Amino acid sequence: MKSYKTILVLAALTLSCNSLKKHNATLNDNIAVEDIHKDIDYTYKQLQKWQPSLYEFISKEKLDAEFQSLKKSINKPLTSFEFYTKLAPVVGKIGQGHTFVYPKSKRFTKKELENYKKSKHPFNGLEFEAFDNKIYISQNRLKDSTLQPFDEIIALGNENMDSFLKESENWFSSDGYNTTFKKRTQGRKIDRFFQFKHH
Repeated sequence: MKSYKTILVLAALTLSCNSLKKHNATLNDNIAVEDIHKDIDYTYKQLQKWQPSLYEFISKEKLDAEFQSLKKSINKPLTSFEFYTKLAPVVGKIGQGHTFVYPKSKRFTKKELENYKKSKHPFNGLEFEAFDNKIYISQNRLKDSTLQPFDEIIALGNENMDSFLKESENWFSSDGYNTTFKKRTQGRKIDRFFQFKHH
């Protein structure tokens, strides 16, 4: 007979797996406009509550207008990632590099993560940098790869890097009016955000 502890552990694992599957199944669901507007209001209230330098680089009047304009611009349901691409640029206008939003992303089981680390997936072992509106490999830990540091990445899958760079340039925050940090972050995290978009 199994102990109560074993039964409880198995039950917890089952619930965890079900929760993970449920989460992943909703990634491409459309969010109702009313719910998106509520999320926008909630985001702004949280920023007002927790960000002490909220109006250091943008006035309250201008930031109020940005959030109101964002709400007015969304008049149809969006997926979580589509919503992210509209919310992130507004949050970025605050000019605080440590204040940003992330898109809802796919969750993995422990076994899936372990398999990924052992796999030869291109993103598992490559690091990237952005320079002069281009993406380059900065480090390669793939022993059997022909990709070398300073090689330019022209496309990922079927997506051209030029168009992806233009699309994602406002998804990142930086301090004040600094633009180099934003570009550097864009390069270093482009693999992660590409996967967010194509989960």
